[in-house]
Amino acid sequence: MILTAIMLIAVIAPASIYALQNDLFNITENMPEAIALAYLKVAPTFKFDGIKGSVKVVESWQAQTFAYPSFWQVTIEFDSKHAGYGDRTGQLLADVITHHTIRIHVTEGKVSMAIIDNKWDELNQKPIPSNHTQEEAEQIALEWLYGCPTFSFDGVPETVKVLKIDTLRMPYAWQVNIGFTCNYPGYGDRTGNVMLGKAQEHIIIITVIEGKVTRAIIDDVWDETTQKMLGSSTDQIVSSEFARDIAIAYLINTYKLNESLPKVWVIEESSPRLLGYCSLTYISDPWYIVVEYPVVWKPTYTVTVNHKGGEAFTWKGTVDQNRSVDELETSLHVRVEFRLVVNGIRELNVLVPVNVIDGLTREEAEQIAEETFVQVMGEKAMHRLDKLTLNENSMEAHYTWGVDERDMGHVFDMIGDIASRTITVRHCK
Repeated sequence: MILTAIMLIAVIAPASIYALQNDLFNITENMPEAIALAYLKVAPTFKFDGIKGSVKVVESWQAQTFAYPSFWQVTIEFDSKHAGYGDRTGQLLADVITHHTIRIHVTEGKVSMAIIDNKWDELNQKPIPSNHTQEEAEQIALEWLYGCPTFSFDGVPETVKVLKIDTLRMPYAWQVNIGFTCNYPGYGDRTGNVMLGKAQEHIIIITVIEGKVTRAIIDDVWDETTQKMLGSSTDQIVSSEFARDIAIAYLINTYKLNESLPKVWVIEESSPRLLGYCSLTYISDPWYIVVEYPVVWKPTYTVTVNHKGGEAFTWKGTVDQNRSVDELETSLHVRVEFRLVVNGIRELNVLVPVNVIDGLTREEAEQIAEETFVQVMGEKAMHRLDKLTLNENSMEAHYTWGVDERDMGHVFDMIGDIASRTITVRHCK
């Protein structure tokens, strides 16, 4: 009887020890997963826009290394509400669910490595090096611009200029800001439309990620990739207030006005000139704007502007449901901004009220030369234009100047490249 009891204990004991060892193994194996999951939830990428219900541990294993210490690798899949990595606060993001895979190394209870999608170092918050460069992104953006509908329709190649390039907080991603001019107002392929109005300058922001264009916005209002106005739908109607703001934006961009869009308006309903029309007056000093339109589905608005500020002017045009502006009349003059490089050192800018899209007349060349001289030497300097040479896309001017008639022996030479909007100036003191 005593012998039997001893044998039962001998049989039970090894089984209990095995079970205890197995539990300890599970605790050790699950601990790296818990550490990795805890890290992921506070890491910048997931913390910014990670979707909590999407987190899934897909693999966990211990690496057998020759050198101490070894590590555990935990692979986790999760989704984010937007593309990109890290804290993307302040960035323009597309609302697209993005799937990610992160590999986390846990060494001695601490996270020693965290790589997302083999592209982003989450620990150091920087992309994994690749062959994509900023120069490549700039070239891709330019090639894309030349082929897009808005530029293909009536863009002027000589006006294309890269303004700046911003690096985004995601791997191999840049925003390329490019300025260009079209011969007529509007966006997209306007084939079949009646083209009225003067040339319009635009700024397009092209997002290039891993060598591909993912987004392109013109003037903050037009999505060139989808060929739609931002926030618009096929059923959305342009309101009279929106038409007013579109007209103001057109004036500011086209004529280089030092103005901003007013936020507060006084609205008055006035008597329309025609039966079946509505007429509204919007007042926000110095802007006095009258918007008239027929009471129909999706009307075209006639906008009349009377600007009574320091730079007083009048303007009249129409705004249709495609957000296209047709200019009818104005007291304003198109102003072109030129960059002046003076004696190879000093740089200035000058705005000249000329339209160089359809070529340069002698009168316009003289005006550019005069405005350049005054900007560099001042209004009080006595000067005389001795020679003016005008070519298709360039001009040269030679002045004699001095502080008075007896001092008229100084030289002022300028060469203007109309395509690049650059004027090089050489003058003696």
